[in-house]
Amino acid sequence: MENSLLSKLYLLRQPHFVCLLIANILWDLSAYYLIPLGLFNHYPHIIQVSQQALYMLFFGVGLFALGAFNNYLVQVYRRRTICIVSQICFFVVFALHLYATDVFFAPLNHILRFAMGAFWGLSKMVLAGTLITDKCKSADRSLANEYISWTSRLSFPLAFILYFGVARFFISGVLFVPIITVGLSIFLLLCVKFPFRVPYEEVKRCSLDRFFHLKDVALFAITIFITFIVGLLFAQVSQISLSVLFFVGLLLSFVRLFFQVETRLLKKELLIESILFLGFLGGSILSENTLLTNFCYVLLGMTVGNLGRILQQFFTFSVSHAERSTAQNTFILGRELGLYVGLFVGWFFTFNRVSLLLLFLCSVVAMGVLVLCKIKASE
Repeated sequence: MENSLLSKLYLLRQPHFVCLLIANILWDLSAYYLIPLGLFNHYPHIIQVSQQALYMLFFGVGLFALGAFNNYLVQVYRRRTICIVSQICFFVVFALHLYATDVFFAPLNHILRFAMGAFWGLSKMVLAGTLITDKCKSADRSLANEYISWTSRLSFPLAFILYFGVARFFISGVLFVPIITVGLSIFLLLCVKFPFRVPYEEVKRCSLDRFFHLKDVALFAITIFITFIVGLLFAQVSQISLSVLFFVGLLLSFVRLFFQVETRLLKKELLIESILFLGFLGGSILSENTLLTNFCYVLLGMTVGNLGRILQQFFTFSVSHAERSTAQNTFILGRELGLYVGLFVGWFFTFNRVSLLLLFLCSVVAMGVLVLCKIKASE
């Protein structure tokens, strides 16, 4: 156990790796922070909730726009440069988006949100799928991928907590947070030195390499369903408590990672955690007791964290070593698409308690069918 713990802490003692993890968190916050920013309408012009919902959908779909060019770009050009240029483009488009919301020309706003998703997705795939693992030894790359996934999971509720904190103490500065996070992310990337790689001359301009793994479609769908429910849940957020409780649950699940004995019984874990997920979800919706509801939110955060870890390991173990970057990016895209579709549905349609529960149950049943199919297929 002690050796396992030390091996898991080894990467966290590497300054360059920690810098890249923080850059990853900041980059995630730059996108996730836009969610509460839209939910509480802090744009220069008041925008209807249905329009904000469409912004979420266009951002989520835009994540896939440049993925097919990812492998070509990172093989031909300097990888850090691609990542930083994408972040700068995201910043520029965000500034244009703020101006467009002021003049309120809806089609332009949709196009800009799509472009923001495209640049954010490209930078995320390069950063999480290539740059961070480039700075690790081959034996440490699986653990590095796990840390990347955990920082992204923790960043989602953290963005809401950050928003509520800034809105409470510095309301005039809420629009500057994404600009600051992008700037700090770029600064940290510039602080890390990457090995020079000779550019490849013959690389396909468009391919699924480092973008999407077709054999993982079932896992991709399961990931979408889980994060869809999380997005739907956070679309109803009106105060900081849910974000804090969910974050605490994720954090407990993350701490458990360091004391957990490695196991390959992933199918059993996936089934158990899916059942727990359904139970805690139902408890958080149906409970009339505030204390019990809050406890369910913490447990829900823990199960989401555990499910994310299990699914990420499924993606890793289902491919060869050379395809792990592709599998990692497939997992990232599934997670993000589910979140943004959930936010879109939660904002675009009006739900009462019963209809919300029915939608949750339908989603969980569909997820359960996919989980059982995956377990049966892998036997």
